[in-house]
Amino acid sequence: MSDYNIIFPNLGIDIDGFNSYISFGTFKLSLSFIMLAVASVAALAVLLISMRKRQINIDLYISAILIAMVSAFFGARIYYICFSWENYGDLSSILTFTDGGYSFIGALIGGAIGACCTCAVKKISILEFLDLAAAPLSFGIFLARWGDFFNFSNFGQYTDGLFAMRISYTLVNGKVEDDIIKSAYDAGIWNFESTDYIQVHPTFLYESMAALAIFILIMIFYNHRQYDGEAILWFTGLYS
Repeated sequence: MSDYNIIFPNLGIDIDGFNSYISFGTFKLSLSFIMLAVASVAALAVLLISMRKRQINIDLYISAILIAMVSAFFGARIYYICFSWENYGDLSSILTFTDGGYSFIGALIGGAIGACCTCAVKKISILEFLDLAAAPLSFGIFLARWGDFFNFSNFGQYTDGLFAMRISYTLVNGKVEDDIIKSAYDAGIWNFESTDYIQVHPTFLYESMAALAIFILIMIFYNHRQYDGEAILWFTGLYS
C-alpha cells in the first residue's frame, strides 16, 4: 500500500493507490483545484438557471457575478497563503494556482467584498443579490468540499463510527491543527505494509452533505421570503 490509500473500514471501502493529482507529462493538476473549478461553474449555472426561472434580468447582475467569482478565487488563495506562509518559499510557488491551497473562508470574504463593491457602484440591491447567491453558494460548497477530500486537509478527531476514515499519518501530519492529529494518533495507529494510518471523522463529507441540505431548503422556501436578505441569513445561520 502507498501513502495515498484511503480506507473506510466500517463501510468496507478501500481506495487503493489514491492520487491527488492528474499528470500530463511533467505538468500536474491537483484534483482539489479541479473540484474548485467544477464547483464554481456549477454554482454559476445554478445561479443563472434560477435567475432565468424567476425572470430576473441577468444582464443587470452579470458584472457583480463575474467580479464576485474572480474576487472569491483570489480571496481564497490569499487567505490560505497568509495562514500557511511557511509552506511557500518563493514567488513561483505562490503563483502556482494548480497545486491547490485555497481557503473557503477566504473565498467567502473575497466574493462578498467583490459583490458588495460592484453592487454599490452599479446601484444594485446588495441584499437582493446576496439572496440570489445563497442557493448557488450552498451548491458550490457541496461540491468544493470534495476538494478537501482529494487534498487530505479537512477531517476531524478519532472516531469508530460508520463513516470512520483511515488516512496515512505521514501524508496528513501538519495539514490540520496539531490537537486533531494528536487525538487521532493517541487513539491508535493501524499499520499496513509499513504505513501508519490514523482513523478520523471525514468532516469534509459532513460539511458537503450539510451544504446540499441547505441548498435544497433554500430552493424550496426561497419564494416565501418576507424581505431582502432573508435567504442569505438562512444560509449564514444554517451553515455556521
